[in-house]
Parts: sequence; C-alpha cells; structure tokens
Amino acid sequence: MKQRIQPIVLPASMEDHSRRALTLYLEQLRSQVNTTADDVTTVSSSTVVGSSVVLVDATSAAVTVTLVPALNWIDQVMRVKKTDTGPNYVLIVPQSGEKVDNTATVAITQSYTCLQLVSDGSNWWIV
Repeated sequence: MKQRIQPIVLPASMEDHSRRALTLYLEQLRSQVNTTADDVTTVSSSTVVGSSVVLVDATSAAVTVTLVPALNWIDQVMRVKKTDTGPNYVLIVPQSGEKVDNTATVAITQSYTCLQLVSDGSNWWIV
C-alpha cells in the first residue's frame, strides 16, 4: 500500500524567496526516490558542475565549484560535499549575477560537510 504524504502548510510570514526555495525542495524530495550513479560527480580540481551530488576532494588544494545557471536547475536539489579532512576549503560560486543565500560565494571549510542547494531560477538557496 502506498503511503500518502500529508501536505505541508508553510507559514505566511516566510519571505517569498525562502518559501519558494523550500517548496521546490519539498517537491524534489517527494519525487526523488534515490540518486543514480549518473547523478554523482567527483572532483578534485576547480570545475563547473551540473550533477545532483558533487563530491569534492580538496586534499591537494582549495577547489572552486562553479554552479550551472540557476535557470537550468529549477525544481532540482544539488548537494555539494567536502570529502576530505584537509585544511583546504571548497568554494561554491554561482554564475555571474547570481547569488547563494544572497552572497557572492559560499565556502565549505569543515570536513565531511554537505550543503544542499536549490534554485529559484534566478539565485541559489541553501536548504
């Protein structure tokens, strides 16, 4: 028997961009059963990514992960994870004119930290 997912009511006080990002994220969770190997990218040098899961090894040097245009990633969740214990960081950079949580860049500095990002078509949001 298929379990029915109860609707989630978001508070009216949420800002529109947060509301939209969270709604997109929840829709993605409902539709996504698992991630296939084709959706996973492993990188150890600076690159542009367009995968559901990006595993970043920054052991040798800091790595810059440039996101695909937000318009190309609507209704999808992207996860970026630092997979090493070294001191180097992973820098997440959106396309020109876009932002991540209203900032130009976001850095992952802690080992094994994963950020989940969702696009509203114009910018990226950490959820």
